[in-house]
Amino acid sequence: MILSWSLWRRRFGGDASILNQAVRLDAKTYTVIGIMPSWFAFPEQSVQLWTPIYHEESPRDIEALDSHDYGAVGRLQPGVSEHQATAELSVIVRQLHDQRADDPYISKAANSRPLLDDMVGDIKTSLYVLLMATLCVLLIACLNVASLLVARGTARRKEMAIRSALGGSRWRLLSEHLVESLLLSAAGGALGLLMAYAAIQWFVGTRQDVSRVEAIHPDAMVVLFVIGLIFLCALLAGITSSVSINSAQVLSALQESSRSHSAGLERVRLRKGLLSLEVGLTVMLLIGAGLLLKSYSQLRASNLGCVTDNVLTMRFSLPGAQYAKPAQRVSFFEALLERVRGLPGVQAAGLVRAVPGQGYGGDSGFAIAEHPQLPEGQMQYAMVRWADPGYFAALGIPFLEGQTFDEKARLDGPLQVIVSDSFVQKYFSGEDPIGKHLVTMGRRPFQIVGVIGDTRFSIAKPAQPMMYFPMYESIFGNAPNDATLAVHSTRDVTSLSLPIQRIVQQLDSELAVSDVLTMDQVIGKSTLDASFDATLLLAFAVLSLLLASVGLFGVLSYIVAQRTPEIGVRVALGAQRGELLRRTLIDGLKPAAAGLVLGL
Repeated sequence: MILSWSLWRRRFGGDASILNQAVRLDAKTYTVIGIMPSWFAFPEQSVQLWTPIYHEESPRDIEALDSHDYGAVGRLQPGVSEHQATAELSVIVRQLHDQRADDPYISKAANSRPLLDDMVGDIKTSLYVLLMATLCVLLIACLNVASLLVARGTARRKEMAIRSALGGSRWRLLSEHLVESLLLSAAGGALGLLMAYAAIQWFVGTRQDVSRVEAIHPDAMVVLFVIGLIFLCALLAGITSSVSINSAQVLSALQESSRSHSAGLERVRLRKGLLSLEVGLTVMLLIGAGLLLKSYSQLRASNLGCVTDNVLTMRFSLPGAQYAKPAQRVSFFEALLERVRGLPGVQAAGLVRAVPGQGYGGDSGFAIAEHPQLPEGQMQYAMVRWADPGYFAALGIPFLEGQTFDEKARLDGPLQVIVSDSFVQKYFSGEDPIGKHLVTMGRRPFQIVGVIGDTRFSIAKPAQPMMYFPMYESIFGNAPNDATLAVHSTRDVTSLSLPIQRIVQQLDSELAVSDVLTMDQVIGKSTLDASFDATLLLAFAVLSLLLASVGLFGVLSYIVAQRTPEIGVRVALGAQRGELLRRTLIDGLKPAAAGLVLGL
């Protein structure tokens, strides 16, 4: 056994003498031979120790050519590309194929992919969405700062003109804008760092499912990146707000009346243009957030193909040493189900290796005995589940044809299999599958006794062809030892959690129960990424809407300030307040409407 650093420190107090000592785990005795360094982090945080695979699994299970429950990881030598490694693996696979050319389960080629893609592939899209949303909000903030500096420049227009006339260079005037912009950006950047630290702590605490999430923390590179962004934002905002600093405008500023309405006309246009761009970006984010929320809503409303209301699930794994004989495992399963079904309010209960929504769960190659042999190199695969006869009733999965497994059949019973509707549609188009035989699991023939409705291993994925094998069947002389209990109740199913766990403890006081979840919670876990993406993008969209609203308010205030003399004259000549308000609003909302069109 090899321990993780955290488990060694937490459970054994960092005692180095634990090396070469015996440790009891799941009724087995292991010898601690090593401790991983503190920097090593396994992709799944729940994994805290490692044992030899050949010590845990039957060699016949591992060597089964139609079993896809295992993966291999290798480190490439320096200078060796992924393509070269795949080609070399394909040679090995081809040699294996040639040695057993009569076996339909051996492929002729190998597939490989970088380990990093396996670890972070699912969250890569989310990170790209987050990056784009962040850039949009950053640009909106820059435009707001630029708009603020434009207003500031208008108030100092006469001053700038006089200083320019007295010999001040354009660069000197521009540098003042850049310094003001830098101060504003620096203040915002410092506040942003504090908010980012709090957001990271929240993310690490709520997304423990993300690979190596504990390694996410702000460091010196983050601070340097923020400083670079501050200078970039300051440059963008400062230059944008300073485009009107030229000699022609300096001359006009000296010539025009201090009460002239045309004094800031070009700056009004600039602020309106900035506002249009802000609104356009905001609309784009709002549309994206709306689409993601709609997608998430549709995802949660998707049908898994089974009953999800008032269904409780929990997982357990029988220790191999204590339940070494298949008959012992079957005896435990039967006793557990008998007692659980006797609880008040329990409508049905059953066992399965993985309920819908809990993940892929593995697949297997097969051949149909009554069909012609497939051409060389062609393979047929389907997902695999192990279930007891009562599982289908517990989850309300309908039988379209045939029946469930024989309730009385046990370890030496007939070899039976139940297939899903998509399995029939793909491999038995227009043909009755009942009574046919699937050659799989060590090239043994399993008779199809039933066809059930499709269930989905993931709510975000379409239903796949699936084969269900009896939970109590002895394959390779070894019945499954891990299972998920599914209980359907007529009342609040969470009230059954403790009574069921007490039953488990009565049957085996050392047996641990994990993942006690309702089916609604199972669905919630499987849609966590979609929910997170939608929520995060909505938060950015709301923030950008707030910034755009501030920008709109600033433009309207600026227009009113610029037109105060004109408004005073109109009021003196008898203009109505409502008409003046309407004209002002139309003038200010035009750039917002242009931004709306741009965003759409």
